[in-house]
Amino acid sequence: MINMNGAPDSRTRRAGGWGLVFVVLLLIGAGMASVPGGDDSVAQVRRFYEEHTGVILLSQIVELIATLPLVLFLLGLAVSTLVGAKRYALLAGGAMVIASLVTLIPPLMLVLVHHSASAGRVHALAELSDLTDVLLFVTITGFAACGWAGHGPTWFRWLAMLVGLAAAVRAVAILFSGDPLEVLAPLGFIALVVAFSVLLLRGERRVASPRSHAAPDALE
Repeated sequence: MINMNGAPDSRTRRAGGWGLVFVVLLLIGAGMASVPGGDDSVAQVRRFYEEHTGVILLSQIVELIATLPLVLFLLGLAVSTLVGAKRYALLAGGAMVIASLVTLIPPLMLVLVHHSASAGRVHALAELSDLTDVLLFVTITGFAACGWAGHGPTWFRWLAMLVGLAAAVRAVAILFSGDPLEVLAPLGFIALVVAFSVLLLRGERRVASPRSHAAPDALE
């Protein structure tokens, strides 16, 4: 067991700190602007980007910077007992990082071309912004599943399951132009990362459930 000899304690504790840094940056970036999507008219999209170009650009830069602490958080988390197999945790985390980077592309492109692109292209980029959000919430579902499959406290594993379900529902709702869990699903993800981070900072050996000591090394 990785966590029984105490070796990864400093790494996982640092990961907890990076997780909180990521949450702060994410809240700052996401709080700056909520970009329009495919349901909005081309005129609305053009006007929004014309009036908020600087804010949108700054928010995307902040969210890009947030990727670094997210990666460091995920690397430390993968060797903890709070997730299941390390391989799956790294795959789920890597997919989420890629998806988060992909979500930055449509807004940045619209910042550059909203005033000159054809109506069809503007609408396509707005719809692409929705589709990248679908991809992101799908990967969040996988990330949450790693928490459910891990060896954390019972309350934490239930939180992971609920966040995963909320993210999955949100992904489907975006495809069908609905808005269920529009706010709850992102907040659930933030709450899950905060919970991961706090448990890592407190130390795995004090917070892991007893059954974690019986887990086979293969899961680590």
